[in-house]
This record gives sequence, C-alpha cells and structure tokens, in this order.
Amino acid sequence: MSGIAERRINGIYICFGDISEADASCTDGFSEYRLKKLSSIRNEDEKRRSAGAEHMLIHAASVLFPHLPLPVRYEADELGKPYFTAPEGFFLSLSHSGTLAACAVSDTPVGIDVQLERTPGAGLLRRCFTERERGAALGDPAVFTRLWARKEAVSKAAGLGIQIGFGSLDVLEGQTEHRGRLYSVDDVVCGFAGYHMAVSRQL
Repeated sequence: MSGIAERRINGIYICFGDISEADASCTDGFSEYRLKKLSSIRNEDEKRRSAGAEHMLIHAASVLFPHLPLPVRYEADELGKPYFTAPEGFFLSLSHSGTLAACAVSDTPVGIDVQLERTPGAGLLRRCFTERERGAALGDPAVFTRLWARKEAVSKAAGLGIQIGFGSLDVLEGQTEHRGRLYSVDDVVCGFAGYHMAVSRQL
C-alpha cells in the first residue's frame, strides 16, 4: 500500500495509513493467521479493515526485518493478543477504525489503538474513567476519544484487553501502572481528521 506514514516514539516503531481502498481479495504475503481470520469475516467493511491491518504489519516487517521472507509469522494468544513467532524477542500490536489502520512493534510488550472520535454517554464515563479522567473528558469528545485510545493501547500492551478494568486505569500522565508493572502512554499525531491514536509499551 502507498501513503503509509511512520513514527518512532519511546522505543516503538509505528506505521499507519488510509485503508479505504484496501482490497481484501489481494492477499499476497498474508500470514496463515490473517487468511484464516479473513475467511471467517462476512462483513465486507470489516474484512477490508482486517486486510488493511495486515498490510500495515507487512510494511512494518519490511522496514524492521527486511531479511525475513513473507508471510510474517505470528500467532495470537487466548485473549487475541498477537505475537511474533519469528523473529523472536519482538512484540506487535494492530488496530483499525473506520478508514485507518495501524501497527506498532517493540522489543517489549506493546499496544496501539486508533479511534474515530465519538461522544460518550454518562454511563460509559462513570464505568470506564477515573474521577480525574471524567473531569478532563466531560463534554469534550476529543479528550474522551484520546483517553479511550490510551486505555485501549495500555490494555493491549498488558495483554488483557478490556479485562484490564478501564475504570481503575488512569492514563492522564505519560506513564501508568498495572499489577506492579509500568507502561508508557503516548499519543500519536496521525494527521487524519477525527481520528485519535495512542501507543503504550511495558517499561
């Protein structure tokens, strides 16, 4: 795919791009994991986003590990967190929303999340945000979505997804702690109107 942007933040390689024209039928270089996943998706938009995420991963691998042949070798654990089977010692995370997909790679567990801006309900803020976060996000969809992307990124880095317990996870600062481990918290300037992106890695 053309037009893929790259960032390096806090030891994390990030690439992302517009996948509105991604072709789910063009699967050259796709992993067995992705092909199996695509075969189970019936919704065409969701299939396009899934294929777009794989394109981001292929791009990241071509930049970081140019000597490795395609397809990229990775699997996912029981919670759906993907990990490289080769090369060893590197971790990855994928995300997609709307027409944007992203990939992050690091040498420690990593998470990336992209969100299309939205307005939360009061119940969601109460359940999933700390008191400090509610004060910052109340009435501001941009702040809410930015903090939500941060929470998702940390939860992916921790390998727990929503089971991490968003309501007790405070992501207002550049670091956060969960179960005795520190995680970085960084926004990613993506340049796509209405989208917010964040990354996190275990420190």
